[in-house]
Amino acid sequence: VKVVDLLTLDITSEIETGDVANPSFIVSKWYRSVVLNSGAVADTLKDTTIIAIDYKDNLVPLADFNGSIYVGDNPNSAVWIDNLKILCKGIYDPSNPLNNTESSLVRVNPWDMEVVWTQNLSNIYNARNLVATSNDNVYFFTAIDGIYNMYNNGTSVSQVSSIVSDFLFLEKE
Repeated sequence: VKVVDLLTLDITSEIETGDVANPSFIVSKWYRSVVLNSGAVADTLKDTTIIAIDYKDNLVPLADFNGSIYVGDNPNSAVWIDNLKILCKGIYDPSNPLNNTESSLVRVNPWDMEVVWTQNLSNIYNARNLVATSNDNVYFFTAIDGIYNMYNNGTSVSQVSSIVSDFLFLEKE
């Protein structure tokens, strides 16, 4: 992750975020950003970590590495309304199903950088694009065979549509 001075467009600092992967998603609140590191299909190319970067202290900009924790195979999207919830897609390799791992939803305390709980999403593979309702009660995500919803604790997972999509946008009318 590179920190850029928006006035001069100079790179002011750089923070390494993962070993074999690149950042796949960044979520921020108050003074902290959490970077999700996601990898490739092969088990040796996956990443399982998130890192925290504090980007300001009062009004002083900074870029301080604050910690790294294991959350699950290939974290790729998150919501941070009341609590930080991270969707991990697992590993999905249609040519070698023995390598596949199920997706999971992980609740993290972002201030202490601790995993609070992990909920496996049974028979869900390659979950992505986590979005939440405005009251943080229901989540939606895409997977290999359609669009799903679940409660905010990762239970009552059900397929909403069999349409396969690469993105998801929630609009309340």
